[in-house]
Amino acid sequence: MKNKTTIGFVTQFYDDEGKCTSQEFVAGDQVDWEDEDGETCDVPEHEYHTFDMVQPDHVPLDSLLLHLEKLRKHLTELRGQLATYEAEDYNRQQEPT
Repeated sequence: MKNKTTIGFVTQFYDDEGKCTSQEFVAGDQVDWEDEDGETCDVPEHEYHTFDMVQPDHVPLDSLLLHLEKLRKHLTELRGQLATYEAEDYNRQQEPT
């Protein structure tokens, strides 16, 4: 797994009553890639993904479902890692000292 960090800023727009009406992320030029250990790595082949932001008072259902699916996949990966760790720990405990 690789992590992409893009440095930039957020612009928020407010109406005359002080209510946020929209926001956008403006990406800067600095982009860093890290591996799962947090070490800098080469830029992998990857698809472009927009920096869409959820707008105030608007969370589209398809966006929520997409995020839930990503969370489900991440939790499945974590469960697998935990099971591997527990098995390795059990095997270490079984080794003669």
